[in-house]
Amino acid sequence: MKDKPRRSGESSRKRRAPREENAESRKSVGVKKSTSGADEQGENGDLLQFEDTFDDDFDSEEAEEPIDGYGAADEDAAKGATGGRQTERRVFRPGVDTIGDNEELVHDPSAYDMLHKVHVEWPALSFDFLADQIQGSRNVFPMTAYCVIGSQAQISSKNSITVMKMSQLHKTKRRRRKNKLDEDEDEAEESSDEDSDEDKKKGDPLLESYKIKHDGAINRIRSMPQQPNIVSTWSETGRVNVFDVEPAISALDRGSRMPHPNAQKPTAVKPFFVFSAHKSEGFAMDWSPLQQGRMVTGAMNRTLMSWTQREDGRFSVDPDTFRGHTDSIEDLQWSPTETDVFASCSADRSIRFWDLRVGKKSALTLSNAHEMDVNVISWNRIDSHLLVSGGDEGGLKVWDLRSVKDGESLPAAFFGYHRKPITSVEWHPTLSSMLAGSSEDHTVSLWDLSVERDPEEEATLGEVLPGAEDLPPQLMFLHMGQKNIKEVHWHRQLPSVLMSTAEDGLNIFRAADIW
Repeated sequence: MKDKPRRSGESSRKRRAPREENAESRKSVGVKKSTSGADEQGENGDLLQFEDTFDDDFDSEEAEEPIDGYGAADEDAAKGATGGRQTERRVFRPGVDTIGDNEELVHDPSAYDMLHKVHVEWPALSFDFLADQIQGSRNVFPMTAYCVIGSQAQISSKNSITVMKMSQLHKTKRRRRKNKLDEDEDEAEESSDEDSDEDKKKGDPLLESYKIKHDGAINRIRSMPQQPNIVSTWSETGRVNVFDVEPAISALDRGSRMPHPNAQKPTAVKPFFVFSAHKSEGFAMDWSPLQQGRMVTGAMNRTLMSWTQREDGRFSVDPDTFRGHTDSIEDLQWSPTETDVFASCSADRSIRFWDLRVGKKSALTLSNAHEMDVNVISWNRIDSHLLVSGGDEGGLKVWDLRSVKDGESLPAAFFGYHRKPITSVEWHPTLSSMLAGSSEDHTVSLWDLSVERDPEEEATLGEVLPGAEDLPPQLMFLHMGQKNIKEVHWHRQLPSVLMSTAEDGLNIFRAADIW
């Protein structure tokens, strides 16, 4: 495993100094920064920054007319580059198509309900959304999301957990339907003075954050579902750390209000539990969705251990490892319905299922589940008989646990679209047939198992862009534009909102018309 680009070793971390952006090629918004705890936040406001993909234009909840193909500005640019002749539009297929010397990929704004990009000081291999207490409908723009991200700094002492709040996440700009009133308003705007700076800032996304020092680069970070302020990390040092980040969350919620005199400084948080008995670096980690304080962790040396939270808040870790895997344990998932059951996947190409009630040997094994290492798994929270896995060969496999048998079994579905290793996979939290996956081919793919190809319906839809006929019908959306994507997660409270982390930062987005 150590020779893997995404795994341990100096080259696997993708560690690098912060990039210097070209001011002419990348425009950034004037990000609003919190004034609360300014001394504690330090330089965070300068190191975390939104990129304005849409030139500060955000849409309201008014009716809009989707742009056919790509944006109006992109269309005008294409015509200008060809002397008024529109360039051919076609679907780009990663791993199949190539970009010519005089070509460039143009994203389609109408494909997104929302898209915001965040630049970070250091790349993050892992992140997790934090459940929040915001009331009311979460399907209304602008949106707010909390998360924790773990750094992969070039200098070990510079690593940190960042607790982040992203608010005023607006809908992306689309071309609106024009009527006479709109035209009159456009003329009035052209003849009026420029908007005030304060008015312009009303549409800007707001990013607030606190950094907590961490010993070593963070391979994986996860928040306990029942107590989102309890956050665990797998460190490159071979230690599993547990933090209580409540001071940082409270500071973000408090905003400019004065803190309690005895409140702990958000940046002074230290781990209240450190576990090093794995004696090896690891990546696999999962909190139980059913039992508070229960967790499993797996390491590259094949050790697999279960955790239980005691009444005093600390943890008891069973020192007797679960036995079965013959290579590095890559990912872990608790059953959404059985308190004592969890699944693991490994570089030994197998997926194993364990029951705490029957000992340390696996209850069920899917041998040779993939042609190569099994990197990631996700257990469907709605249809609990479904589990999806992603392998080093680029395949996504869906397993129906009602029909699999010990040994070798056939998957219920297989998607071989990606040409490079799968780095992350996760079922949609409320739509049981939909899942998201990320790959080292720099893409995030969204799939819907319920879709089947219907030639008659396709014929009624009109033109099919060149390249699209080769795509699987279950492939609903393909997000590109990031480099070396490592994780993708659905937000469990914001409908169909995803975030992905990559070498060049974070993207939070929602695809249009698929949720």
